[in-house]
Amino acid sequence: MPLYHYECRVCAARQQIVRPVKEHTKTIPCTSCGEQMRQVLGFRYVIPDIEPYQSMVTGERIRGRSHHRQHLKEHGLFEVGNERLPPRRPKPMPSVVDDLKRAFEEVKSR
Repeated sequence: MPLYHYECRVCAARQQIVRPVKEHTKTIPCTSCGEQMRQVLGFRYVIPDIEPYQSMVTGERIRGRSHHRQHLKEHGLFEVGNERLPPRRPKPMPSVVDDLKRAFEEVKSR
């Protein structure tokens, strides 16, 4: 569900509401003064693009996030912490019969 930001025109109160898109309205009543609050854009959650940098592999200048991802893919590189690990497969457990046989053998050998 999206987060909507509202601001009151009269008392300047601000409110954030998480609600489904189908219940979205451009105005809601203010909890402080009762007047209508209007929706404002909440830009503080926008992630800025990365700063340009020089590639350590080829020396070329990487211009932005999409160019960065493309460069990693072209050269078979990955970011530490972002690599995908193969799924873990648990070791198969010995069958109950095999486990009992092993235990009897251990007891006999004592």
